[in-house]
Amino acid sequence: MSWKKYWIKLICTTLIVGLCVYSLIIIVDPYDTLKFSYPAKREPIVSNQRFSYPSIAQKDFHDSAIIGTSTIRLLNPENLNPVFDAKFVNLAMNSTTAYEQYKIHKLFISSHENIKFLMVGVDLVWCDTNVKPEKLTFRPFPTWLYDKNEFNDYLNMFSARGLENSVRLIEYWLGKREAKYNGDGYHNFMGDDSRYDLQKAVTNIYGSIENKISFEEKLSNKNNKGSSSNESLQFPVHKLYLSKIFDSLNDDVIKLIVFVPYHYSYTYRQHKNIKECKNKLIKFSHKYKNTHLVDFMFDSEITNNDSNYWDVLHYRIHIAEKMPDLIYKTFTNMEDI
Repeated sequence: MSWKKYWIKLICTTLIVGLCVYSLIIIVDPYDTLKFSYPAKREPIVSNQRFSYPSIAQKDFHDSAIIGTSTIRLLNPENLNPVFDAKFVNLAMNSTTAYEQYKIHKLFISSHENIKFLMVGVDLVWCDTNVKPEKLTFRPFPTWLYDKNEFNDYLNMFSARGLENSVRLIEYWLGKREAKYNGDGYHNFMGDDSRYDLQKAVTNIYGSIENKISFEEKLSNKNNKGSSSNESLQFPVHKLYLSKIFDSLNDDVIKLIVFVPYHYSYTYRQHKNIKECKNKLIKFSHKYKNTHLVDFMFDSEITNNDSNYWDVLHYRIHIAEKMPDLIYKTFTNMEDI
């Protein structure tokens, strides 16, 4: 065989294989965003929520949404819905940036006209003092899934990741794989609570028993638990992204700014930052009707009890199950800010 024929055969074979692979990906549609694909039930099968949630965010059977990081991911829409008389989708993602939260929110509102509630889980991401906060993390963020341009979805599907996730979805159809998340975005990512180990949790929270004792002594020796705030602190993420989120909502939407229940040892260490962030967000909230602040980020029976936590950021499932009622009772007993 001549070299010319060899290269022609190789190129033709490569093109045919590539076309077959591309056709498979388009037919399977692993991210559930294409109009022309195989009509079958699709569930989120990609562990990176940044790929799984764009499809969920656009489903029309939700009328309310949660955005935030893993610190509010344990709020189960099934627990929220009867309390709020709404249909929530939890779009909070692990270690998500303010920019990523803005993008998933923007996608949600682009597909929903009559929104009842927006709940924003506030942690240190929204109390970032950096002038130029990081837009992305080390986790891949597919910007092409966050616009309304279906054409670029077709272009970007053709990749090794697209093929891998197509195989995963096929495995799901064959009963050999479970969905990563519910259709409402919920997943108990902390796992089975029966495996909870308080001693391990204490180590996760304090680093050691000695550090725990030292922290408790520090609290007992101070009349004020934490220092005063710093009024000079500025939080550019509020103007860059939070204002855009709230500006996109009409006055009828009930907007809930929820300061998540960090373990108090962590809140104590970040006290100046957190206190001033709260002050700034209270002022920010005055600009918008139907806006309510719900604060769990202080010393309380929840946050100072080690047995309620896996680590300083993540509370256990029984706390998450209490939060819908607590949030609802708090904001319904408040006047509109």
